[in-house]
Amino acid sequence: MKVLKRIIDLFSFKEITIDKKPGPFLDPQRLLHFTIHLLQFIGILLIIRLFQFEKSSGIIEYSYVVLTTFIIYSFTPIRYKHAVFFLSILYIIFHAFGTGPGSLFIFSGCFLIALCRLNISFPLKLSSVLFILCGFAVARTELFFAPWIITLVSYLMPMFMFRIILYLYERKNGFIVKSLWQEIVYFFMLPNIFFLFYPIVDYKNYIRTYYSNTENEMWQKGIRWMLRGLFHVFAYRLLCGYFLMTPSDVHDLPSLLHYLFSNYFLIVRLSGIFHFIIGLLCMFGMNLPQSFNNYFIATSFVDLWRRINIYWRDFILKIFFYPIMFLYKKRLKRYLLPATMMTVFFITFLLHSYQLFWITGSLNLRTVDLFFWISIGFLITINSMIIEKNALTKQDAPTRPTFITYFTDTLKIMGMIVFMAVMWGLWSSKTVNEWLFLMSYTNISTKKDLIHLALYLILFTVTGVLLHYIINTNAVQKVIKLQPSQTLFLTAPVILITLLFANKK
Repeated sequence: MKVLKRIIDLFSFKEITIDKKPGPFLDPQRLLHFTIHLLQFIGILLIIRLFQFEKSSGIIEYSYVVLTTFIIYSFTPIRYKHAVFFLSILYIIFHAFGTGPGSLFIFSGCFLIALCRLNISFPLKLSSVLFILCGFAVARTELFFAPWIITLVSYLMPMFMFRIILYLYERKNGFIVKSLWQEIVYFFMLPNIFFLFYPIVDYKNYIRTYYSNTENEMWQKGIRWMLRGLFHVFAYRLLCGYFLMTPSDVHDLPSLLHYLFSNYFLIVRLSGIFHFIIGLLCMFGMNLPQSFNNYFIATSFVDLWRRINIYWRDFILKIFFYPIMFLYKKRLKRYLLPATMMTVFFITFLLHSYQLFWITGSLNLRTVDLFFWISIGFLITINSMIIEKNALTKQDAPTRPTFITYFTDTLKIMGMIVFMAVMWGLWSSKTVNEWLFLMSYTNISTKKDLIHLALYLILFTVTGVLLHYIINTNAVQKVIKLQPSQTLFLTAPVILITLLFANKK
């Protein structure tokens, strides 16, 4: 009887503490807001279907489940919302994988969660989890022919591979929530069924931001980010269709620059998918922060680190940077920051290989990956040390005229884009020698090519300065700083025009 009571207590719908609870479900004002956002959401799901957004992910086939879940979820009492969310995931898993593999999928995930919740010593708990993960790793290598197990691991571990680290970290440090359903949904997030490359959602952030704002704000923010994500993916398609080049197309300096820039700009696809995922979660009350923040306008290495894949950076800082720094602080009196940073970026290299292993099934520790991350880490470290030195010596930057500021910032942005394009070319190469051979084409150019390059630099610089001026005008700044609930006049027409454009194709 005690065991049965314990099970009932675990799965009971305990009250969830949130900052701002939804208003009365049948309140006329709420119904109006819900209808407006429902129509926009339907428009976005139609765009997904008409433009075949990430067709291989399966989100098109199950868009009706997402929409139905949103409607039911919006009118479900707060204490039952996570159960509704989880039931929709169960439906997709069983429908997509079948009863047998689906049951194994759910059981394995719940078993890992239960293992993490056990009231045992942390070393024993960690050892048990690692033992299970090693078994999954053997299955993922496909050494044995077991289709169900291989399929299970290839979908389950991309969902759990980083979240289980964050979850164990927070429980070890005493962060425990009352609702088991909230913990289950953290692992079984609906968009993760469709997208294996997924933002590393911080567990504490996920708990604290749940309904941390009004529904109207969260719904409109979700619409904006999903729409932004769609257009990022559309931009990626244009790049692939009209501008993308392969290494075999490179024969001189202009073609090399074309190849490098077109390949680096393909990061907009990852940015688009992440924006779409976080926006979709906002529709279900998970008021998570932005995942990418205008990374193409970074003016320094540290600024780029702050803007690109923010969730990854926060994960690295929390789990590795601060613990390693405190560990080194006991042994190092000098060069604490460089030692910590370089260690962290080496771990970043290993973690990317770890991530790709669970998704692709092959562990490949490439030299180019190591060189890429160590180089990036070294430059961010140097930049950080300069910033730290300036802060300690209180050397404030002199006040400059606005035009000079715009001009220098434009040059910094262009320099960062060129640098990252070159480094992205390294990351895309199979070996360092292949990349060096590719870069040797910088010596092959004519006088006409150099004149064209100089003209392009002048054009981009002038354009950058003008854009800086336009963006910093009061009218544009007011639009940029608008609260999500005030941007309906932007999102609704864009959705409507996009649908009209799709119907005329």
